[in-house]
Amino acid sequence: MKHYVDPVFMIKCSILSSILLFTSSYLMAQDIPLETWQSHFSYQKVNHLAKGDDKIFAASENGFFYYDLQDESINIISKVDGLSDVNISSLYYAEDHSSLVIGYSSGAVDIVVDGIIHTINDLKETDLIEDKGVRDIAFWDGNVYLATSLGIIVVSLDKIEITENYRSIGTNGNDLSVYELYISNDSLYAITSQGIQVGALKENLLDFNNWFYYKETGNAKYAHLGMKDQEIYAIKKDTILVRLQNHSWLDAGITFGEAIIDVQESQGLFFAQQQRILTFDGEQLSEVYTAEGDITLKTFLLDDIIWLGSQSNGLVNSQSNEKFYPNGPASDQIDNMKVIDGNTYAFYFPDPEEYDGSSLETEFSSFQSRTWGQQSLEGFPNVSDVASWNNQLYFSSIGYGLYNSSGKNILDYTNDQLSDSKGNLGLLITSISASEKLIASSFNNENPIFFLDSNEGIHTLSEGQVGTDLPKTASCLNDLIFINISEVAGGGFITYDLDNGNRKYFGIDDGLPGSSVRNIELDFDENAWISTNNGIVTYPDAAFIMEFGEPVVPAYENNFLFENEPVNYVKADGGNRIWISTESGLWVFSEDFSSIDHYFTPENSPLPSNHIKQMEYNPHNGEMFILTNKGLVSFRSSSSVGESNLKMVDIYPNPVRPGYSGLVGISGLIKDTKVKITNVHGKLIRELDTNGGTTSWDLLDYNDHRVPSGIYIIFSAIRDGSDKFVGKIAVIN
Repeated sequence: MKHYVDPVFMIKCSILSSILLFTSSYLMAQDIPLETWQSHFSYQKVNHLAKGDDKIFAASENGFFYYDLQDESINIISKVDGLSDVNISSLYYAEDHSSLVIGYSSGAVDIVVDGIIHTINDLKETDLIEDKGVRDIAFWDGNVYLATSLGIIVVSLDKIEITENYRSIGTNGNDLSVYELYISNDSLYAITSQGIQVGALKENLLDFNNWFYYKETGNAKYAHLGMKDQEIYAIKKDTILVRLQNHSWLDAGITFGEAIIDVQESQGLFFAQQQRILTFDGEQLSEVYTAEGDITLKTFLLDDIIWLGSQSNGLVNSQSNEKFYPNGPASDQIDNMKVIDGNTYAFYFPDPEEYDGSSLETEFSSFQSRTWGQQSLEGFPNVSDVASWNNQLYFSSIGYGLYNSSGKNILDYTNDQLSDSKGNLGLLITSISASEKLIASSFNNENPIFFLDSNEGIHTLSEGQVGTDLPKTASCLNDLIFINISEVAGGGFITYDLDNGNRKYFGIDDGLPGSSVRNIELDFDENAWISTNNGIVTYPDAAFIMEFGEPVVPAYENNFLFENEPVNYVKADGGNRIWISTESGLWVFSEDFSSIDHYFTPENSPLPSNHIKQMEYNPHNGEMFILTNKGLVSFRSSSSVGESNLKMVDIYPNPVRPGYSGLVGISGLIKDTKVKITNVHGKLIRELDTNGGTTSWDLLDYNDHRVPSGIYIIFSAIRDGSDKFVGKIAVIN
């Protein structure tokens, strides 16, 4: 049985209870508020475990959650909720101080005490080393000890600051990199780049003379220290158990058949392998757990029962085999995503350039009604894209062609029209795009582009017609196809006109700033935006690009933007604002580039990384899904696509309850209409402009004073008065 919940909800315990704002039932009922974030991380791979305050804390690749042993709830803690980073590299709960210590691969350290997150960034901000990860954490007498490539860093939990750094503690005072720590009998053991060392914690450990170095360890690769019957043990070369005796490491007579991945102690030593947990009584091994089904171990924790951190099943109860993890996509390594009819799809598939027919990714993920779920199509693995066409969903695959979800059938791609003389295993479809026709791009095929007519008739375009057999993606604007060419074939892009068969190539010699095209975005005004490895350009009125296509570099405050700078992705939202991602952050420009509406980085937002691989926009609620190399997040922008009438206007939150400090969103509006807000006596309080089909109210009047409690009237109408909306909102301060 799998236990999971919606991605963000109220934590019921004391830790972090003050920083989370919304319950899962609230989010299931409606969208997240305007200009707020939500994380969409996968929690199925658990790398680190800790226990404290009747909770099991579990860190996955980019997310973090805990299981409450009292109320059996599963609770998420993320950057959205105040953590400083992602990629947790170590975890420890200090019972004596009721403090959760979180170390990150970036070098940041979060210490959570009484619901408050304290962040130490000294290691993260140093220029002394490149590898800044916190590899391990130990605790003694009010201090936590951090294993890093800068030695051992000591942090006082009372002062919440670094107090010492044991770095030059090797032989003759050499600097050391430290991988693992273990404390026993007031002694600190460290597995370092020069072997294993030990120092008495009551001595001055800044002095390398107070450390004892086991020279005989050499480069033997030791790990996983632990104690049994007052004797220290370690694992040598992954499989050999050794014991510390008379200042020497001696073979304990135990050799494991496969690598030991973790060691814990509790009235004895326990060893984890990928499928088993063993215990050692001082003489022999006994098996205490064998994994069932598809459970593969990553780590474990000893409590009244054994808790398992698994590779793909989250947190596992070893007795009941129950699996616990929050709701989320199957993996953070998403290869493509698409928003269709308000639902977000995430796909995992093999690289078409390296596909040999052996990879079968059977599942993809979908985000519907604020909940993630996993789906599969029988006999149709490696799903790569989705499009809605003729009121039906079509899915594409790397190796298996095209799938009609209504008919639940794979379209026949083995006919003569789509025959592949290059020896490929089926069609390697990298993208599908719907306009008047359903367009598909097939990688390394003699017919690289094909499309369906209204009767699902298949029509092909050969390599000779379109000018390439290596399309990365193909998108369409009516009957004009934009083909993004693989860098293997020289990059750039091609436009192909289905009406007359004309094509045109655009490369560096044609004004493109870089040959590697990251993506092609067609905005709501039919302009084409091209992001490249060396800048960004736009082609106004892209429907006429074949005849009048001249690239324009966008400018802000009379300066050309992102010249000679890699632009990772570009996307337009419902207000035709342009979102541009670079390695220095994510920029949101107004439609005419007269203002910067937002600038997001990992330092000022829950964005997990500046390296954005893709963005997809939900036109119904204005939510922008942002896929980074460290996972997926979304931002609810104050925009949406303008509606054709005022029948679907929504006001949220309504009522506005005491303590709410966010924006009130009014969506479902017609583009470029005015919204007026009055009190019940008809006095005008504010007048707002729409951003596409959405506007936002900060609950202030014309004098920038927050409005008092009461009922307010919201009015909107099109210019000729033929359609109008009148609604009410209650404000409670």
